Amino acid sequence: MFEHHGGNLKYLALSGCHLGGEDPLVFLASHAPHLSYLRLNNINSKHELVVPADSFTHLKTLVLMGLHDVSFLDIGHGSLPVIEGIYITSLPKLATVPQGIENCPCLKKLWLLGLHEDFKAQWNNKGMKQKMQHVPEIRI
Repeated sequence: MFEHHGGNLKYLALSGCHLGGEDPLVFLASHAPHLSYLRLNNINSKHELVVPADSFTHLKTLVLMGLHDVSFLDIGHGSLPVIEGIYITSLPKLATVPQGIENCPCLKKLWLLGLHEDFKAQWNNKGMKQKMQHVPEIRI
């Protein structure tokens, strides 16, 4: 389905599915490049998720919920250039700040809730409050 029609998708919400063991963000970046909204909820995923460099150039909202195996998130250089909202909730193994999150210039809302108990200390130790001053709404 994605190979033939993914280029036409603007809004996608996936819940409770399995994408064959692939990183869903890498898969969707190549098969649905014009998304403006993406929500992944309770899907089977790898421990590491990567937003590929220069991908999701139209994405304004990214929601990652209930991805219980994810312990690392990398936002590649040049990706998510117009993102306005990132909502990462219920990723209990995510203890580190997503790499590259400070490079989202249009970000207005950032929610990082229900993460590993060490996440907040890591956020503070990396000086993220200073790095993310351009974001009006941050919830941790």
